[in-house]
Amino acid sequence: MLPTYAINRLKQTTQYARMLPIIGLSISSNGVEFLKHSKERSIICFHDIKSIHCACQDRDLRYFAYVTREQRLTNDSNPSLLNDDYHNYCHVFVVKNEQMSTEVKIFFLFISK
Repeated sequence: MLPTYAINRLKQTTQYARMLPIIGLSISSNGVEFLKHSKERSIICFHDIKSIHCACQDRDLRYFAYVTREQRLTNDSNPSLLNDDYHNYCHVFVVKNEQMSTEVKIFFLFISK
C-alpha cells in the first residue's frame, strides 16, 4: 500500500534529523491547505477534497498520509508530459502528538462518507 510505504520511508529518512520542516495544515470540507510556517501563514498548496482518495495512519499514530489524484504539471523540457496526464501523489506528515494525527484521520473518515 502506497501510503504505508511512504510513511515508513519518511520515518527512515528523518530518524536522525535534528529538525524537520514545519508547515501548517488547514483542513476543511473544501480541502487541505498547506500553510507557510510564518506570521502571514500564506497558502503553499491546496488539495480539493474531491481529489483525496484515501488516508491512513501509522501504528504510533503520529504519522499520517493521504493520496490525491492530480493533474501533472506541464514540463516544457519533456514534451511527453501532457496537461491531461493525471497521477496519484502521496502526502506524508508527522505531527507532535498522536491526538493531532487522530483528529486529522477522523476528519478524513467523516468527509469520505
